[in-house]
Order: sequence, then C-alpha cells, then structure tokens
Amino acid sequence: MANNLTIPDQYRTKFAKKWDHAFEQQIERVRPYMSIYDPKEQVINGDGYEIPSMGTLDVTEYAGRSQKMTSVEPATGKTTVRPRQFYAYTEISPYDQIMLKDLEYGLSVIQKKQAHAAARFLDQVALGTKFVKETKTYELKKEGTDPGFTGGIFNVRYSGDGGLTKSELDLTVESYKEGNGNLIPVDYATSGTGVSNNYAGTLLDRVEYGKRRLEELDVFDGTNPGEVCLVISPAVRQMLKALEVKLNRDYGFKDLGGEGTATFCKDLNMTIIVSNMLPLFDTKKADASGTAVKGARMCGMWLKSRVTFMSWRRTEWTVKHVNDDAEIDEGIRVRGMVGASRLDDDSVFVLPVVEQK
Repeated sequence: MANNLTIPDQYRTKFAKKWDHAFEQQIERVRPYMSIYDPKEQVINGDGYEIPSMGTLDVTEYAGRSQKMTSVEPATGKTTVRPRQFYAYTEISPYDQIMLKDLEYGLSVIQKKQAHAAARFLDQVALGTKFVKETKTYELKKEGTDPGFTGGIFNVRYSGDGGLTKSELDLTVESYKEGNGNLIPVDYATSGTGVSNNYAGTLLDRVEYGKRRLEELDVFDGTNPGEVCLVISPAVRQMLKALEVKLNRDYGFKDLGGEGTATFCKDLNMTIIVSNMLPLFDTKKADASGTAVKGARMCGMWLKSRVTFMSWRRTEWTVKHVNDDAEIDEGIRVRGMVGASRLDDDSVFVLPVVEQK
C-alpha cells in the first residue's frame, strides 16, 4: 500500500449537531392588529365573504305642532373579502436522518419552518403585498398580473353587490389639499410653511394629522388605547429613535420592535408595528410642495376595528404517505386560505417616508 499522503491530508472535521438556521421572520407582526372576523362557521364557502355595513342617521329639527314625519332609512353597503391561498410541501426520505447522522431532521423540524413561512404570508395578506424572490423585496400585489385576488389594508377593496366594485386608496396630492384622500404627504408639517425636510420629525406631525382626520370623520375618539395602528420600516424606526434622543423626549421609540412585537406609545395613544414588508412608493407628486418623490417607504396607519382578517380554511398540516417513489416515504404539507380587507376607504392613510441610507 502506497503511503503518499501528508499529515494535513489526514486532518479531520468535527461536525456540529445543530442546524445554523437562516434569518427569517418567525411570527406574525401585522395580522394581530386587525379585527379577526369570525363568521361562526367552520369553513367559509365561496370565493368571497360579504360583510354588510350600515351608515348613520340624522335627526330632523322641527318647530310647532302637527308636523308630518318623513321616514329616512340608513344607507347600507357591503365589503367583500376575497381569499388568497398558500401552501408549502416538503418530502422526506427515511434515509435522510441516517445520512445526516447527529443532525435532527424530520417532520417536526420541517413543520416549524413551514409555520414561520405561513406567518410571513399572513402578514403579506394583511398588508396586501407579495414577496419578490428575485429582488428579495416586497411589492403591492397586482391583480391581473399576479395569481388570485389582492385585498389587504393598502390594496384593492372589493365592495358592492358581489364584490364587483373595486376601489384603491386615493394617493393624489390634489385630494390631500382638499382635505380628502388617503395620502399624508412626505413633507407635511404643522408649523411654518407646512413643508419640511426633516422627515422623521414630520412623521410625528403626520401621525397627529391622521388622527385629526379620523376624529373629523367621527370614527375615532381616543378612548380605546392602541386602536390607531402605525406600521413603519426598520429604517424609520432608527430615524424615530434618533429623533427621540435629539428632542430628549420619551415617546417609547426605544422599545419599538422589541422581540418582534408591536409597541404601544402612550404619548401618541398609538400601536406602532415594525415590518420589513412595506413596499417602496414612487409617485410624481407625493408631497405638499409638489416635488417628485422616488423610493419613499410606504408606511401607513389604520384603525384596528376598520380592517379585518378572516380564514376560509385555517392553517393546517397534513402528512402525505408516498408509495410510488423509491426513496420518499412521506411528505408534510401546510396550506391555508385567508383574506383581509379594509372596511372603508376613509380610515386608512399612507405616510410615505424617505429613508436615510
């Protein structure tokens, strides 16, 4: 036998007994801050679920006697929540564990990874976004281009008979100047000229302006702590924490995103959620001065009671036995059918923020 190897050729490798897992969001961050609609049915049938709504009534002032009354009925409407379907499927060979030796690999390991993936998808449904694998970014889901329906807080809302009426958020600066629409401009400020380049500072101004708009609509009176929700990106959180230090104020920004959960800011009477699923916002006119804004992050705010999430089929796992493959014995699948929608087009606002690099 030829001994032609050097000592370094005989070096051995010690293998770890635990997986080094890739970074990933493991919990739902946005969906818990929506009203979870329970239709009291185990499974929803049909390609949409209608939620009826009723408008307000006004009293009629009168003077004198013998006034003939006129009957007035409240206006009604419908919001239709459409479902988005998902699945993840992984096949497992009985030889996998043998070949992997000390590394644990089986149904329980895969089920946990699938649960993380499902949690991320539920947040995408809540926001109305999708994950783009090629760029590893999030975009608004496009109906007609992407499979299935859209919906969510910031995307198309289905209403009317059969959910055939589609409405999108009005993000035009013209509507903002008239006191309408869903855009709170990127450089809005409450003092001076009303325009500012301090985007982190004006975010606080815009949050207060959004709450004012909600109060003017009589849909928010401030008595329910945390009812107003604000979603921001990690970069915006960094800007807010720096602003808090600069102003020497304690808004609670230092706790934002702690352990992946939302934070209730008592000073603002608002729940703040940090999410990396917010798309970029390009527009020709998205600020009060009329200057073009490119690549602003689509932060937003809503009332928890005015956005809804529901399940056609709750997230479920099934183990499939495979008997026509030489090596595969079983596979594990997670699947579900869920939908989300805002209940009106007036109580959701988009606050574009220019992030600092």
